Amino acid sequence: MFHFIGIGGIGMSALARIVQSRGAKVQGSDTAAGYLLEGLKKEGITVFPAHDRAHVKPGMDIVYSTGILPHHSEYAAALQQGNRILHRSELLAKLMEGKEALLVTGTHGKTTTSVLLAHVVQCAGLDASFALGGIPLNYGVNGYHGAGSYFVAEADESDGSFLNYRGKVGIITNIEEDHMTYWKTREALIEGFRLFAAQVKEGVWWCQDDPTLTQLALKGKSYGFSPHAHLQITHFSQNGWGLTFDLKQGNTPYHTLTLPLIGRHNALNAAAVFGLALDLGIQENIIRTAFQTFRGVKRRMERRGEKRGVLFFDDYAHHPTEIQTTLEAARKACGKRRLVAIFQPHRFSRFTDCWDLFLESFHAADLVCVTDVYGAGEEPIEGVTGKKFAEALKHKIPTLFIPREELSHAHFLRPHDVAITLGAGDITNLDLSQCPIEPLQMTVLQGGRSAEHEVSLLSSKTISAAIDPDLYTVETWTISKEGGWGRSMADVITHLLTQDLIFPILHGPFGEDGMLQGFFETLNIPYVGPDFRACVVAMDKAWTKAIAQSYGIHVVRFLSFSVEAWQSNCDSIKEQIITNFSPPFYIKAVHLGSTFGVHRITAYDEIASAINSIAQLDYAFLVEEEVIGREIEFGFLGDTVSEGAEVIRSDAIHTYENKYSLSGNPSIPQAPMPFNVMEAGKKAATTVYQALHCSSLARIDFFLTADGRWILNEVNPIPGFTPMSVYPAIWKAEGLSMREVINEMVIASLYRHRMQRKSLQPPKVPPMEL
Repeated sequence: MFHFIGIGGIGMSALARIVQSRGAKVQGSDTAAGYLLEGLKKEGITVFPAHDRAHVKPGMDIVYSTGILPHHSEYAAALQQGNRILHRSELLAKLMEGKEALLVTGTHGKTTTSVLLAHVVQCAGLDASFALGGIPLNYGVNGYHGAGSYFVAEADESDGSFLNYRGKVGIITNIEEDHMTYWKTREALIEGFRLFAAQVKEGVWWCQDDPTLTQLALKGKSYGFSPHAHLQITHFSQNGWGLTFDLKQGNTPYHTLTLPLIGRHNALNAAAVFGLALDLGIQENIIRTAFQTFRGVKRRMERRGEKRGVLFFDDYAHHPTEIQTTLEAARKACGKRRLVAIFQPHRFSRFTDCWDLFLESFHAADLVCVTDVYGAGEEPIEGVTGKKFAEALKHKIPTLFIPREELSHAHFLRPHDVAITLGAGDITNLDLSQCPIEPLQMTVLQGGRSAEHEVSLLSSKTISAAIDPDLYTVETWTISKEGGWGRSMADVITHLLTQDLIFPILHGPFGEDGMLQGFFETLNIPYVGPDFRACVVAMDKAWTKAIAQSYGIHVVRFLSFSVEAWQSNCDSIKEQIITNFSPPFYIKAVHLGSTFGVHRITAYDEIASAINSIAQLDYAFLVEEEVIGREIEFGFLGDTVSEGAEVIRSDAIHTYENKYSLSGNPSIPQAPMPFNVMEAGKKAATTVYQALHCSSLARIDFFLTADGRWILNEVNPIPGFTPMSVYPAIWKAEGLSMREVINEMVIASLYRHRMQRKSLQPPKVPPMEL
């Protein structure tokens, strides 16, 4: 009979499972509650919810962990009765006898690495035993007794107990100062790792990127991004919530390995496992498949669900390096979503020792919510509190302090957030889905003073019908053709200031040209679409062409003039036009969409009539040569560019009826053309998008000539969203619904607002000494 003191610990619970599976009777005590104890109970292990010397019977084997002191009631009873008493590391060493131990250690990453190694070995059909510091989501248990010859074990350095093990091969992920209450000095810590490696029979796989490990001249092989590594990681990329990377060992490449984890640190972990598994004789294709089917580890970026567009994750990170690494990887994975870190400091001693490092660990988050310190049995240290830390951190990043008992009903989340609980304490029990998450308050603006008023109403109708009511509370306001808002300006501003987001669906002047966007900027209100600077430039066809040309983009030959100049000196301007252009050519309004104010000139005597017509709509015009070619339009959603759509015109000019009526010719959402030609067009469109500092969305139109040149036509910062518009059709062909498109536009717009507010913050300077 075995009795485990503190059976709910992650290492103790693993050993209890193995001992029971080997036929022994097992019981244990623990004052904490949680998923580990519930799992043990379901497996038939007796768990006492309190420590009591009466639990210790004569003849029992007593297992304890480092945190159990001699005066503990059950430990003292075992001493008095003469029970056999085993430290958990001693028991693990006995359980590994007769097996070939595969040991994983390191300050950070050892749990994920050991779990991945166990999964690879199991996928190879080797039925290994394992004792792990986390719950593999593939198996649901952290301890298993297998019939095979291998035993995968996480070797804990925190109390020096990893020196009790003798392994066949091992992995050392890294060395950093932690658990210094045990090690006392950095030199002692490093010596501990050196001794561990020396005890591994066939050597260790160690990380070449770790500066401390590179100085130890360890027996074995190295892995890492470094070109000096025996097994080098090359061509690493993280796409959303997954990794892709290549490995190279000597002259042997291993291309395109994939792993459903995030972060460079997990590519390192995987490289160590890959190298060790090859050494064990496991075939490459088995390792690849194991990587692809790996589901991760409980409490290591474990996905906990979703509510109202908020993704919930839980992570065990409690050391500054772990927190920084986790948040940086999450930042890359979640893209432009707001990243919210809910941090529970773990142990007063660690919090004190690493205070300054913690202050530098959260830069990848957009908001940090700090709660009370989880003491893990330690006595509080005066002045070391979560609230004090939050006060210090808020000078670096937006930070809240929320007491632990208030977290589950605090208002700090909003739709589209990615929220991560961080810490080794009971923060894992927090159910973030119980937190109140209110829909975003959004006002959709439609109409406006431009000639495209009716198009705006059609676009707004499409968008309003697609908006997710679970994520947004929407009001639609119409600006009249005369520019009226239907209420006083004071009422307008009062209302706008209550909104989380404005969605302006206005085309042409007084809506798409930066005027409204600048107004929202003044009020510090986020809005959908490019910012006011990009709108101003994009809606000026002449400026757009001049900027694009400076970036090496082909543009049509053009001249631009003001209407005022025409009215005062029409003969000179007409002479310039005749000198530089032969019919057919185009005269266009500079600041209107492509449908309005466009005249195809087939004879010089049409020039005056066209310009006088434009003068009723705009104060500037330009003259362009006609381009013979296909008209291809690229959509942008955030930073993503679509495949090019082809406009099928029924006439020389793409008329209003052709664009917006059901009788018009539908566009081809993904135009057929060779891959390299399309990629060249996407590259040119992206260059223009970035040159104009567009964001959130845009549509950029080109001509593709027979000789393969991509010639810029124009940029539409707020393209049409009508049922016949090209922009929605583009994204439908890409597999996105209009609802998904709206959400992506909102996410990108909120991100831009956060970044702009951050960049506009005044520098923090120390107070002047008087």
